[in-house]
Amino acid sequence: SEMFFRYKQGQFVWLDVVSEPIFYHSGNLVYITTTSRDVTSRKKAEEDRDNLLQELEFRVQQRTAELTTANEILHERNIEIEDSISYAERLQSALLPPLSIIEENFADTFLCFLPRDKVSGDFYWWKKVDGQLIFIVADCTGHGVPGAFMSALCISILNRLTNDLETVNPHSILNNLDLSLHDTLSSNGNKEVMDGMDAAVCVFDLEDRKLSFEGAARPLIIVSKGEVVQFKGNRYSIGGSLSS
Repeated sequence: SEMFFRYKQGQFVWLDVVSEPIFYHSGNLVYITTTSRDVTSRKKAEEDRDNLLQELEFRVQQRTAELTTANEILHERNIEIEDSISYAERLQSALLPPLSIIEENFADTFLCFLPRDKVSGDFYWWKKVDGQLIFIVADCTGHGVPGAFMSALCISILNRLTNDLETVNPHSILNNLDLSLHDTLSSNGNKEVMDGMDAAVCVFDLEDRKLSFEGAARPLIIVSKGEVVQFKGNRYSIGGSLSS
């Protein structure tokens, strides 16, 4: 067995003590032999190991508690972000025009709008002005929330400028949209505008049944009688880089 001894000087020692009885042939006990071995170094090493394991276990428990708290905070923030994005999705949906405006004039109509995220920099827009139907499909710079901000800005500009246009045609719409977007984005003194959008603009005359088109880095695709015809737009985007 292992035994602990402390000297008067305060020092201590661990001994591994082994006792063995010696008997006569008759079976009577003669004496007991005892041997001891100093195992203080081993016991000290075992004690140090146990202390280290306890310290490591404490640190693991402490770190686990910290990670649990951090995960709870992240979970709460993710919920807040998801709620905010869902609200932004509802706001963006409210800005997009109803399909009924198109269905009133075209019986065979469908809309395919599949944003990668809940909110998007892509948007569609249409409006009836003086017997003409304006269609716009656009792709703003940025994805997700930044792109949605750009799309909301462009929709706001379109709603305003189409009420003030003297002539409703794709070229005039794109030109005025480009100027308005530059003015808006540089209104805080930033003279270099890097944000913008690609857009396809069509104007359909409801009386003459004629379609006019102009694109800013976006084409017009017409499918008729099994044939696909593409009309390319110009290679310049709306907004983009403008240095004074």
